[in-house]
Amino acid sequence: MKISILQHNSLEDLSLIKEWVDDNNFELNIYKLYKEDSLPKVVNTDMLIIMDNGMNSEEISSSLADSERELVLGTLMAHKPCLGIGFGAHLLSKALNGNVKVIDKKLCWKGVNKTTKIIPNLPEKLKAFSSNEVKIQLPIEAIPMFVDNSDNVQGFIINENAIGLNFHLELTKDSLMKLIDNNKLDANKDLDNIVSENKQALFKMLDYIKS
Repeated sequence: MKISILQHNSLEDLSLIKEWVDDNNFELNIYKLYKEDSLPKVVNTDMLIIMDNGMNSEEISSSLADSERELVLGTLMAHKPCLGIGFGAHLLSKALNGNVKVIDKKLCWKGVNKTTKIIPNLPEKLKAFSSNEVKIQLPIEAIPMFVDNSDNVQGFIINENAIGLNFHLELTKDSLMKLIDNNKLDANKDLDNIVSENKQALFKMLDYIKS
């Protein structure tokens, strides 16, 4: 299986995603868009993963965002699995005429609550890092998967093979500690358990959409 990852800046952490790819002996192709790599073609990928654009990255050009949106739409129309994280989730929603309004850009811990049992054995609640506050208006094809404590949609699933997450499950403990130190955030005393639970949840989602 060929996994194509769109990476928008060099700070994006692929650790747990790369671990899942390696565990399954899949082929990994990383497209470094911050180095102006060309986008992959739908025909040359079996699964598309779109990473966040990062807290410190420059704004993504409208032409690149439009091209990525077309790639996402083509991936969905080809019934190939897709995962969007942060900005990637926003692209996934917009590809099907949903809407996303960014209210604030900030790193913070976010608690989310599961709203569907489509994917078996996911925890009822997760705690993860988020890089922005958004209002997501889902396309009609999407089903909410996670909401925050204010009932704002934070995750969704489309046709059982595409998932958008407005929070980060892919971060390792080392990655989280760097974010915490660099941004002077509060460290969570339960960090080991949070990372372990998030990893299991992420792997369950990836296993589900690839099957």
